[in-house]
Amino acid sequence: MFEPTGEECGTLFDETTVCEICGANRKQISPLTLKSGTIPKKDIAKTIGGGVVVSKKFANAVKQRELKGIVLTSINFENGASGYYQLAASMKVELSTNTVAGVDPWDFSKGSEGGKYNVSSYQIKFDKEIYKCPKGHTIGLNLLSEPYVINSQSIREHDFFASKQMVGVKRGLLHPEPIYFCSQNFRSMVEEEKLSGFEWEIAHVE
Repeated sequence: MFEPTGEECGTLFDETTVCEICGANRKQISPLTLKSGTIPKKDIAKTIGGGVVVSKKFANAVKQRELKGIVLTSINFENGASGYYQLAASMKVELSTNTVAGVDPWDFSKGSEGGKYNVSSYQIKFDKEIYKCPKGHTIGLNLLSEPYVINSQSIREHDFFASKQMVGVKRGLLHPEPIYFCSQNFRSMVEEEKLSGFEWEIAHVE
């Protein structure tokens, strides 16, 4: 991950869609703007704010193979076009209850109460945080198991997806994020084109 975030560089967001409990579902309403020279030299990277950035090489490979479910939007630098693209999924999949999320394997807290603490004569305030949203938007602070998704027609017809439920917390510039999934065709493209920056985990379809 890298910084600064799009928010720090002038990207606009609609906060009226945000869940008042967990902070999920903020809507981006302008092209992602980033600072030149900060993007890692890989074919995919992510800002600490959750913006997924891909290279022109990745974008060309997707178009050549006509993969479905992938949304690519041009990214701007402060002084103009960047040559990079923001990656998003047009399809969402539902996580099943077999997907385990929590603070760690021994802590499945639904949130943190926050409070004020004195550290070296300084008072530090921690805001209340919600990890598991009662409205179902977030399922926990961290993903602890392999993800399980509920089978649907869209899984057979597309190559890239985002989970409907999110993982993480609203904390400063951090926001809850979806889990991303891909088809075997997507993975084959990455391996055959020797695209860098990708990590894989097994996902289960129920």
